[in-house]
This record gives sequence, C-alpha cells and structure tokens, in this order.
Amino acid sequence: MKRSEFLKLSALFGLGGPILNSCGLLSSGSTDGKGLLKADEKVIVIGAGAAGLTAAYFLAKQGVEFSVLEAKNTYGGRIESLKGFTDFTIPLGAEWLHTTEPVLEEIVDDTSVKIGVETTAYDFEVDYCLDAASGKKINLKEMQLSENDLRFTNSSWIDFYEQYILPGIQDKIRYKQIVKEIDYRNDLIIIKTDKEVFSANRVIVTVPVTILKDKDISFVPTLPQKKLKAIEELDLYSGFKCFIAFENQFYPTFVKIQDEGKGPTRAYFDAAYAKGSKDHILGLVAAGEYANPYLELNDSERIEFILKELDEIFDGQASPNYIKHTFKNWRDDPFAKGTYYPEFSLKIYSSVKAMAKPVENKLFFAGDLYANGNNGWSMVHVAAKSAKRTVEVLLGKT
Repeated sequence: MKRSEFLKLSALFGLGGPILNSCGLLSSGSTDGKGLLKADEKVIVIGAGAAGLTAAYFLAKQGVEFSVLEAKNTYGGRIESLKGFTDFTIPLGAEWLHTTEPVLEEIVDDTSVKIGVETTAYDFEVDYCLDAASGKKINLKEMQLSENDLRFTNSSWIDFYEQYILPGIQDKIRYKQIVKEIDYRNDLIIIKTDKEVFSANRVIVTVPVTILKDKDISFVPTLPQKKLKAIEELDLYSGFKCFIAFENQFYPTFVKIQDEGKGPTRAYFDAAYAKGSKDHILGLVAAGEYANPYLELNDSERIEFILKELDEIFDGQASPNYIKHTFKNWRDDPFAKGTYYPEFSLKIYSSVKAMAKPVENKLFFAGDLYANGNNGWSMVHVAAKSAKRTVEVLLGKT
C-alpha cells in the first residue's frame, strides 16, 4: 500500500486530510460591509458534515444569521461514528490525521481554548504490515507511511467536532430536511425541502458530489455548464468499513490483501491502535471494486466470509476469537452514495477548482471535492479549509 493509497484510504477511511495552507483562517468579528454578505443578510448551509459544520461555526463567530439544513437525523456526514460498540468511538468514516501541524487549533481559531486532543504516530521499529499473499512482513516506511500519519488517541473526528465546534451551532441545525430544489433566480433564494420552504440571501452547498451528480437537488436556473461539467467528471467510490471485536489480538498493525490493478483499497488494520483500550478491534476497509463482493452479501454471509478470510491468513484464529461486529455501507447511504474520490490528475484538479467557484455570488460550494485543489481533495482538512475559505469570501476577508 503506497502512501498515496493510504491517504486515499483515510479520506473517508480517513477523510484525514492535507495541511491547511498559508491562506490563514478567519478572525473573530462582524461583517464590515466589504464582502458579498451585507448586514442582516441570512445564509443557509446545506449539509451538516465536516464542511457544513465548519462553515456554520465560522458564520456564528462572525455574527451572521444562518441555518443548517441536514437530511439525516444527526450531524457528521462522512465523519459518522459509532459509540458504545467498544470503549472508544468507532469512526465509520473519517479516521486518520495526516499532519503534525496544529490544524485542530486552527479550525477552532480561538487561542483561549486549549485543544485536548492527543495523537500518536506509528512505531516504525515495532509496527508492521503483513502481506497476506506472500506472508511477509512489510515495514510501514516501505509502505511510504511517515511520522505524520497519526492516530487519534483520546478522541476522533466526530469527538473533536462535538467538543469544539458543535456547542455554538447545534441549535441552528434543522434535521430531516431533505433539500429538493434551490431557486436562485432572485435576490432572495428559495430552498425547498421535502417538508418546508426556506429563504436566504446566500446558500452554501456542502452535500457530497454524488448528490449533485444524481440530481437529487434541482437548481433553478440550471447550474452553469462549467459547474455541470465538473460534477460529471467527479464521483465517489463505493465502499464500506467493518469493525470486529475479538477476544484476543492475533493480527498486526496492518494486513495488506489487495491485488494490483483490481481496485483502490482493501486492508485490515488495528482499529484500537493507540487507544489504550481493553478491547481488541480489527477494522476492515474496502473501496471500489474491492468492496463489491462484500456489499452483495447480507450481514450474516458477509461476516462469515470475513472470518473465513481471516482464518486462512491467521491459521484459524479469527472464528474462535470472534465476539461481534458492526458494518457501514457507504454505497447505499442515500445521503452519501459513496466514500471518497481517489483519482489524481490535472483534469480532476481542474474540476475540483471549478466546483469551488460560486455561482452568481449566490450559491457557494464547500467540501472535500469543492476546494482550490492545491492541497488535494477527499480529506477532512480540505473540506474544513474550503468551508472557511467560503466564509472568508462572503465576508470579504480573502
């Protein structure tokens, strides 16, 4: 597994992101009349994933009136997590942090707040990856991992957002509001959901590109051709994550089981690494073609298939040690319809940049594929950075 493959894995399986660049973040204050957003104007943010929550947080810091419309009954998007399965938060989506830079402090953007999130780097002298095909141990540095590839120790992406971002904005989120249409013909934009009609002066769209690609939200008038072309060129891999609790740990830090050329990612990993947990939790992530054989099975068939695969790798140790499992199918999540987008090319770079551009200074786009592209895409940090930058544009601070 090359570093690029690992970073792709951690985007959703992960979404762990590049470093925020030197553009900087917003400072606290109110609108000064120099930006696009005028006094007393309202913003509606569509989606309460990492980008939507971050945009809302910075709008709140600037004293802007806003609401967040979220299709699900909870926040998080593709940083969705599960609590209660074990003694730490299970990240069903975003998992890793790929920088030693103080990006969490930058997201909070408040020097009076002490960020208590701890991270741990892999131990390259001890930890290793098992190549299931050859049975050989692979040094993590041979996988092009570095000391910047960090595990959350006492937290997770969702825990971070819950502790530092949500408290000031949670009462502004309207749940179970599935946006169906955005009419931006006039100065006052009309947003129709499956339940209600809302209005705003500016709209920040943070839904996954698959939602736009499938035309789940209609725009009146139709989006410009450049935007439609970018949407058509971008996509998300199907994929899933599975976490299995075992009585004992019989596996190393990573187990590589993907074959060359068939798909982007398939690997097992020690999900309890650095957590100080009393439990033994093995994670499995698969995306693209690698995910399809698992996704075609029902739950009982799937875990039987996984345990059989592990038994073959570890001499029958998996089945006797099995306790329970949990599974997240991102392909069939109606408000995600996929995981992350791993393709890296000049064409995709241009599409990502095109997605970041506003439409008539009314519609703005923020998210993992709606960024300037300079720091990559399909990462939590990219989503957060694009959200901050969008608010900067609205307020004339960039």
